[in-house]
Amino acid sequence: VLNYDFVVVTEGIFDAIKIYDCNIPGVCIFSSTISDRHYSLLSAFSKVILAFDGYIAGINAYAKTIKYVKNNFKNNLGYELYRAKLKKNKDMSDMNCSEIKKIIVKSKKTLYF
Repeated sequence: VLNYDFVVVTEGIFDAIKIYDCNIPGVCIFSSTISDRHYSLLSAFSKVILAFDGYIAGINAYAKTIKYVKNNFKNNLGYELYRAKLKKNKDMSDMNCSEIKKIIVKSKKTLYF
């Protein structure tokens, strides 16, 4: 069993499949909204990287996620939250593994509790 301390969260299944093919641990939320159950399951990791699409829906999903976390978790999210910023109108499935890994490495911590 491989042990990772981070996971990449994507909106779509094809994005999750792409990062899996690149040997990067990832999950798909099948939506633009992270549910309470998602937040709970993500606590298995110490670092969660949001890699939402570079389309308007992904940008809005990121903003909505940050607002939700700030309003509901205050000082106790349970993991560090990072953002992998994708180029405008791109998603993970549009990129090759090298590009994806560069974006993941450049992820910025998004909330400081």
